[in-house]
Amino acid sequence: MVKALELFLNEDHEALWKEWQDQLELISRQITSVAGVKTSFFVPDIANHVPHMAITWNERIALTPKDVSQLLRIPHLPS
Repeated sequence: MVKALELFLNEDHEALWKEWQDQLELISRQITSVAGVKTSFFVPDIANHVPHMAITWNERIALTPKDVSQLLRIPHLPS
C-alpha cells in the first residue's frame, strides 16, 4: 500500500489528465464526423474523478447502445 501511495504522489497528474483528455478528444473528432452523432465531456462527482465522454446519436441511426457496444469491442478481447 505504501508503494501504491508513493507512485500516486510521484505521478504527474496534469500530464496524465491531458493524456486522457487528448484521447477522448481524438475519439470525439472521429465519431462526430458521422452525421447525427454528438459527444460531451464530464467528470463524475462520485467515484473516479477522470474525464468521461457521453455519446449520443439521433433516431436516424438505427443502433441501440448495446449494438454500438458490440461493434466497438476489440475482437481479440473477451466479452
